[in-house]
Amino acid sequence: ARVHPGPSNAKLTWFKDWLKRLWIVAPNPRVMASETRADEEDPSRELANFASWYAHSVQEYPNALEDYLESLRSLIGGFQELVLKRSGEQSRTLKLSLSAEPGDAPKPSTSPYRFDELSDGQRMLIGLYALLHFGRASGATLCIDEPDNFVALAEIQPWLIGLRDCVEETKGQALLVSHHPEVINYLAPTSGLLLVRESGGPTRVRDFTTDPHSGLSAAEMIARGGE
Repeated sequence: ARVHPGPSNAKLTWFKDWLKRLWIVAPNPRVMASETRADEEDPSRELANFASWYAHSVQEYPNALEDYLESLRSLIGGFQELVLKRSGEQSRTLKLSLSAEPGDAPKPSTSPYRFDELSDGQRMLIGLYALLHFGRASGATLCIDEPDNFVALAEIQPWLIGLRDCVEETKGQALLVSHHPEVINYLAPTSGLLLVRESGGPTRVRDFTTDPHSGLSAAEMIARGGE
């Protein structure tokens, strides 16, 4: 049957548009590719298509690009640029340029690295901040599994703050799945959901609640079997 546009279809149209902007990812830096042969509109589940998605995003959301690169400058010492270089007739390679250490030369020189030559943690952070900045620009709803893998505590904290600011600014949504104490303590007391499965039955979802009189953090409560 043909669906005719009109007021009665407004909610259906909104829902279909929302589904298009639902990004469900479990970033894995070890499979994030450096080469691309075609632009891709959405990130794949493990960000394996990172180079292809980045190629699309920098063209689609140029206003978000500078904020993204500025975030990387604060994360990676000497970071200068993240660009796609022609590497074949139909392929491009994602490369990162770093400046030489201060004092090494009168003018900073750069050493380009292929994206897959970076450490797992560096690739993970580059991917996470891309999700943050390009997700905000596109109005995407982010669903991210274990964003704290491969990164240090001091590295995930600024990202969590940036994500919360983004959600509050855009009145959007983000859903994180994590077992990391830092993520739990930062988000669970005000925004946490607890998934509980008892005796092999169905999984239940309930709001996470804390006991202000226990003296325990949210992560400690969960570690001790509290709800």
